[in-house]
Amino acid sequence: MKDLRETAISRLTAARTRLIMEFPFLGVLALRLPLQPADPGWCPTVATDARFLYFNIAWIISLKEYEVRFAIAHEAMHCALAHFVRRGARDRKRWNLACDLAVNGILMESGMAQPVEAIYDRRFAKLSAEEIYNALPDHFTGRTLDTHLDTAPEEDEPERSANDDAEPGQDETPSDLAPRPPPLKHAEMEALARQWKQRMATAAQHALRTSHLSEHMKRLINRLLKPRLPWRAILSPYFLSLARGDYSYERPSRREGDVIFPRLASRGSVVHVAIDSSGSIRKKELSEFISEINSLKSIVGVDITLHVCDMKLSADGPWHFPAWQAMEIPEQMPGGGGTDLRPIFDWLQKHNTHPDLMIYFTDAEGPFPRYPPDFPVIWVIKGARNVPWGRRIGLN
Repeated sequence: MKDLRETAISRLTAARTRLIMEFPFLGVLALRLPLQPADPGWCPTVATDARFLYFNIAWIISLKEYEVRFAIAHEAMHCALAHFVRRGARDRKRWNLACDLAVNGILMESGMAQPVEAIYDRRFAKLSAEEIYNALPDHFTGRTLDTHLDTAPEEDEPERSANDDAEPGQDETPSDLAPRPPPLKHAEMEALARQWKQRMATAAQHALRTSHLSEHMKRLINRLLKPRLPWRAILSPYFLSLARGDYSYERPSRREGDVIFPRLASRGSVVHVAIDSSGSIRKKELSEFISEINSLKSIVGVDITLHVCDMKLSADGPWHFPAWQAMEIPEQMPGGGGTDLRPIFDWLQKHNTHPDLMIYFTDAEGPFPRYPPDFPVIWVIKGARNVPWGRRIGLN
């Protein structure tokens, strides 16, 4: 048993050294996780609680050298991305799959070889765990590379035997191996998240000094270290830019006398809002979207025209809401079919309408107009799809 433990630790130590040479950002992060042999009864592969890297001795010995490197980097990135504190009320199994897809996408894009057991989907390679969670098909199959420790043991649904990967004659006695650590308390998670953010900044500085940081990783780190804004905060500057005004010398009233002083007079702005009614957007998400638009609308004072469309425009629309009237969801909102993003733009062209801003709330799972219009368009996207033109804001 002692020899097996030393062999596994030796393999992990060598893999970390290789990581520091080839992927210094990942290697420096991995050094922050002390190695801890774990009881295979709860840890069939590897795991982390953002404090230690727990490992199954037999599993580590069974891996190829590049797979050991990948497993170490995988655990370090879970910590750096603070996945342990971001789940909230999301479904545990779906969230854990999303986290693994996010981490494995980063490692694959960075040039690491993919182990057989690591789930990967190119569609999700550059998305956050939250975006992947929203876009993940219900029928998605796969299992996480590691054991995720953000829940109590009774919530786990083990998908493999603890000794699936052990060779005959290598059954382990768990008495002197690490038991499963208890779930982190909220205060502990918050403290560790702040600590790992600082560690990520230090690791990035080291990698930049050694000129071993890919452009993909640079963009990722830059996004992670900067404060992340929710979609509402990203949308608000567009509305505020519509609060236009100019000086006017028009006489406001005869009673004000003969002398006319310049005054700031605002010009009304027109915003068109489109809602995808194909059925992929939940009522709660739609209500939050409408509420946010109304909040911004009340600050700026714009007229809004609302369109509803799935494969075709709603026959009851469009609906007009002047600056003083709150926008409401139509009582009868047809939909449930597929998505076609062209009819609304065809309608605007047919009516020679050029709004100051168009906001489209959609899953983007349909054809786009071939060419962009001559007015700004913001796509508030639920899911993983990209857009060919306009500004994309992900709904997190």
